[in-house]
Amino acid sequence: MLGLRWYEAKAGFWSGCGMPYFMLQAVEYTGDRMVSLDFGTRQFVIEGCGLDVLARRIKEGSALAVVEYAPAVWPQRPERPIVTAIRRMNSRDIPG
Repeated sequence: MLGLRWYEAKAGFWSGCGMPYFMLQAVEYTGDRMVSLDFGTRQFVIEGCGLDVLARRIKEGSALAVVEYAPAVWPQRPERPIVTAIRRMNSRDIPG
């Protein structure tokens, strides 16, 4: 199971989901700044920097959770690597 967690800044609370690895159909990455995950009916885009290790660990099935950095929760921004956004893509957002 891969846990994804992001902070809803306007509402002031955490949201997230857990996705089973057996549903993961594809992991794509652009350099070390963007990773996209395709779970069939759900797609996610993870943005940040230094994400090449994260992409490798997800492909291996060894990552347990991905947590988005939230300045409201952690005022001191960590050094690299950092996840700055986790976005769930809707079917209308996906070309094709």
